[in-house]
Amino acid sequence: MDLSCELYLTVKGVKPGCVVRTWDPEALLESLGLPLIPYALGDGVAFLSRDRRRVEALQTRPAKNIHELVGWFCGYPECCVEEFLRHGALLPALKAYRGKGLDPYVLSVDAESVRSPYHINWIPCSPSCVRTARLVRLYRDECRCGGARLG
Repeated sequence: MDLSCELYLTVKGVKPGCVVRTWDPEALLESLGLPLIPYALGDGVAFLSRDRRRVEALQTRPAKNIHELVGWFCGYPECCVEEFLRHGALLPALKAYRGKGLDPYVLSVDAESVRSPYHINWIPCSPSCVRTARLVRLYRDECRCGGARLG
């Protein structure tokens, strides 16, 4: 997902949070003038949200691994997070997803992220995932209406 769109969706409260690569989240937020609360992992990854309780919950929320935590924090559909956890990494999850039929959402993956022209950054549990389809429409409409640059 285009970073400007993802940040826009988070600032507007459409997404509960986002994860960005930055060594200095406070400087990033200040330079962009965004009213988000950062939580840095210390390895160049920062969780951003407008909801202080969500940021605070990162420290105590039980999770199987970082992927489950990111999925919860960013508001990915739970069905998609569970399916991803069955595969444990992006490439095996993408292979399983593509084995279920046509690929309407995911363009490509690299070692760390999903690249999609549909404003999602997770691998749907299936090409017909209703929750993903709903979020794709919502994100697309919000980014268009809000003037955020679309990737």
